[in-house]
Amino acid sequence: MTVTVTYANTVVKPEFVTNTYVNANQLTPDVLGLSGGGFVSAYHVDTGGANFDLLNFYDAGFNVIGTYEVPYADPHTIAVGQPVMTELANGNVLVVWDDETSLDPQGPGLKGAIFDANGDQVATGLKIAGSAVFYGEPSVTALAGGGFVVSMSFTSSPQGIYISTFDADGNKLSDPDAVALGVGATQSDSQVTALTGGDFVVTWTDASGANDQILGRHYDATGAALGSAFLIRTTGANNQSSIAAMQHGDFADVY
Repeated sequence: MTVTVTYANTVVKPEFVTNTYVNANQLTPDVLGLSGGGFVSAYHVDTGGANFDLLNFYDAGFNVIGTYEVPYADPHTIAVGQPVMTELANGNVLVVWDDETSLDPQGPGLKGAIFDANGDQVATGLKIAGSAVFYGEPSVTALAGGGFVVSMSFTSSPQGIYISTFDADGNKLSDPDAVALGVGATQSDSQVTALTGGDFVVTWTDASGANDQILGRHYDATGAALGSAFLIRTTGANNQSSIAAMQHGDFADVY
């Protein structure tokens, strides 16, 4: 369901259903506002078996464009968790999800698809990471140069948080590179956000010690690390951090 409001908290459009696919259960939605005035709703469909993700595109007048869009290329998809989206510099929409199917020739792992602002497919069947079920918890952000970066967790050896960079067409520019490594699935909840100067920052939860710490790491637009990891929060049970870019390359992190 969706409700839209103004800055003054005035309801512009009362609650309405954004998913045009109404069978089974629709869960864990993500919503993305588009530069042209519309928005996209992505959601997970739980059938109790072979689950999958879908998208619905809307124009600036809250009118649905066509019907639901299918991001997966192989019909054997088994999506897990929440799909995540970002708008690329050219106005296209990227969606990434965790797929555990073993019947897709690409195998399980993180998959992706690109659509234009009207919901027309640009690229499907993007292999974001892995040929195993160990990759998960994707987070995505668009880069000023036209491409994008995906952060993710990896629960096999060497366990940790990884990133990969891609061009605007979804071609991989770098294989998963370790942001932070841990032992026993202690690194999780990664978030990645582009900064105003063209760099990007990754944050995550480190549960390897007595407290669940929030850490971060700064990268340039090519994916090269600008220094080592830094502490954001050291005490308490901290998780699920969320980042917002600010002016002058700064950022805010909430957890």
